[in-house]
Amino acid sequence: MIATSTQLKTHLAELQERSGMHHPDTYRAWNEYIDALVAENQLDAAAAEFSALLTVQEQSYGKKSSETIPLRRKFANFLYQAGDVRDAGTQFAVLQEVAAHNLGPEHLETLHAQEQVAQCLNRLGNVEGATQIFSRVYTSRRHVQGKDHPDTLTSWAHYTVSLGKTGKHKEALAECEKLLPRFTAVWGETDERTVIMHAKRAAALHALQRYDEAIEEYEQTIESYVRVFGPADPSTFKIRNQYAICLSNAHHADAAVAHTAALLDDSRKVFGPHHPKTLRYWNSYAAGLANQNELEESLMEFHDLLATRLELFGENHPDTLHTILGYAKILDGANRHEDAAEFYRALIDLVIKDRGENHPDVIRLRTIYARSLLAAGNYEKASTEFDLARRTARDVFGETHKRHFIIWSQYATTLVCLDRYEEALTEFEGLLAVSRQINGDDSLETIELRYDYMRTLFALGRVDDAWSEYDALVQDCTRIYGEDHSTTRHVQEFGAQFAGEIAEPKNPVE
Repeated sequence: MIATSTQLKTHLAELQERSGMHHPDTYRAWNEYIDALVAENQLDAAAAEFSALLTVQEQSYGKKSSETIPLRRKFANFLYQAGDVRDAGTQFAVLQEVAAHNLGPEHLETLHAQEQVAQCLNRLGNVEGATQIFSRVYTSRRHVQGKDHPDTLTSWAHYTVSLGKTGKHKEALAECEKLLPRFTAVWGETDERTVIMHAKRAAALHALQRYDEAIEEYEQTIESYVRVFGPADPSTFKIRNQYAICLSNAHHADAAVAHTAALLDDSRKVFGPHHPKTLRYWNSYAAGLANQNELEESLMEFHDLLATRLELFGENHPDTLHTILGYAKILDGANRHEDAAEFYRALIDLVIKDRGENHPDVIRLRTIYARSLLAAGNYEKASTEFDLARRTARDVFGETHKRHFIIWSQYATTLVCLDRYEEALTEFEGLLAVSRQINGDDSLETIELRYDYMRTLFALGRVDDAWSEYDALVQDCTRIYGEDHSTTRHVQEFGAQFAGEIAEPKNPVE
């Protein structure tokens, strides 16, 4: 009969009293007690006992003693499995230090601990730091274990995947191309590790917008996933979803929707109609229909999906909010701007309640809401929302931040739509000063703002100032882009049009 944690705790207490805290028998009993706590899912109690036993061992042997290595490794692995990644990373870092001190910097124990530190950094979002460590471990394993050792190839794979996560897709693809033949030679074409690496190659090609190659790789990889993992495995569904996204990004809208529809149908059968995966595929399917210009059908799917998510999760759940946003965007695409604006308004209120008025998501949503109001012809309300969004963006990001700059530009343009030219001119002057600072005098952003500024001067009747700005703008566009460039011609056409309007006065009868 297997002893319970309560029984083992009693036995441990007896040993501690009889043999002392530092006796080997006490250590063994303490480990057994911890194992029982873990088996019974008493994770907090297990973590406390791990920490206590480690403290006692450090007192016995010293903090940097090799005698503490097995327990440190066990404790760190426990924390990682329990989801306490930050503390696990701390313990793996100490383990690495102790192992390097006693066994050497390239000992397998040291390298394993180092690699686990990188895994923790990855999960905590420090992908750059993780990539650097993976690179060092891979280099060390090549030196110690050889280039074709399974551990070396695994470390190489970790490094390759991490490169992709940092956005270095070209480098990640290059490593994949070198790695795949080694994987095939050591483990075979049908081994799950080889199959997964083919998926990483497909992802790299996808990220580099080499869509034809990516699609071909995805199609072959899906067949391998079905064969190796089975058609109902979550990883198979994941690679199929990535394939559908690639088809969509490659503008194969019909194929993307057809594949997503099949994926959705299979997910409903395997996971159930209300599983998070199923609902995410449903969202993708609804969005895909919109890409096919099947707007009414897309709206119907979004409507039913939203009702389902509201019922299952409530209005404040991130997935519900995501669906509301998707629904509103499709309404915008169907030129139902007023309906879309209502959803954006409701969404803003929900996000403010959850994350606060100054959260970046609120700024983004308020900007989208303002654009929808603008499209609906509600210029006054749009200007109010743009103004509020840009003030908040300025406080959160700073005046020279790109996000603030874009919203500010949209606010100024909306003022022009309202014939509030004096206010618009003031905003354009401020925008120009910032654009010259962050983008440069010859940037397209600055040129476009100068064009808007010039037009506003004309609208105000400040004709002499406007023509002066026009002449300078034509001269600079010619210098930067050339006489025949579309930007130069666009400015000249406006000048010609305005000059024509002056030369041909309006009929008083009109």
